[in-house]
Amino acid sequence: MLNGNDPHLQIVCGKHDMRKKNKTRGWQLVLSYSFERRQVTAFVKGTPTSIISDSIDDLENCANEASRPLLFPVIILSHLISMKTELDQRESRSLITRLEHAISVVEATAREPSYYEDGMIDFRAVARDLTECHRLVLHKRPALWFKILGAMEDAMQSFWTNIPSNEKTEDMRRLHSSLQDRLSLQRARLVGLDSYTSVSIERLDIQRSMVSFITAEIAQNDSKLNLQIAGDQRQLSNDSKSDSKAMKALSLLGATFLPGTFLASIFSMNFFDFQEGSSLSPKIWIYFALTIPLTVLVLLGWFLWEHNRKQTKESRLPAFGIRRTATEMAILSELRQA
Repeated sequence: MLNGNDPHLQIVCGKHDMRKKNKTRGWQLVLSYSFERRQVTAFVKGTPTSIISDSIDDLENCANEASRPLLFPVIILSHLISMKTELDQRESRSLITRLEHAISVVEATAREPSYYEDGMIDFRAVARDLTECHRLVLHKRPALWFKILGAMEDAMQSFWTNIPSNEKTEDMRRLHSSLQDRLSLQRARLVGLDSYTSVSIERLDIQRSMVSFITAEIAQNDSKLNLQIAGDQRQLSNDSKSDSKAMKALSLLGATFLPGTFLASIFSMNFFDFQEGSSLSPKIWIYFALTIPLTVLVLLGWFLWEHNRKQTKESRLPAFGIRRTATEMAILSELRQA
């Protein structure tokens, strides 16, 4: 309401960011009523998929009362707070019930089968439907419409107060009463929707908390399992280390006695004769002269081979770590893409 010789009742409303399937559904209404000239001036725009088309059709059906300034805004408000809003809330309640059966129900026979595969719950599908359900519940929240409805009621009261008494005809009173009843109906509907929405949001919060608890429990069980696997691997590593030490000891003993055994088997052939009576042959020194250097050479070669093997293994560890890191990154990338 503007003060002055020519007061006006002005209404500006609209929604510009509505999009569906990547197409805008925005609309806008700018309306001004001059109490001095008794004239309504309005500018309205909207896409074919917005509520403006249906609102204009309804306004054409009320052509005799089209000059009333608050008729068209009330028609638009009625389309905004339509039965479809209640149906969307009912759909969200049904989806919440399905999610509760999937998340919170313990009995396997009562669980929601669409969220289970091979006896395991699909948390990705649960999270997707939780997000979609929350979006449906928050769409057209009643708290905003209460403010719009209150502003509309104030505008209607201001209009009725400022028009002259001689213009308050029976038809005008009947139309004014009809519009007030329409706003009262919308307010009563919003009260129910507000209660509906509050309960739905609380139920969604409970299910989100339950999902967080389940995932935390699964992560804890995985940590325990990984700890157990690490313990088993450590035990296997210790066992392998013990076996490796035993094998090294056997290899060392074999390398120590192999040259002597080899030479003894050769000298015991018929090609060699060391017997000169019953006394020890003076040529026994040949056996030791060959056995000792050969044993030393075999042991030295074994130690050199073991040393080179350890160096080769240590030099391969950095490359193995790089390959392992690259493999882990590749696995994580595949999991993100999946």
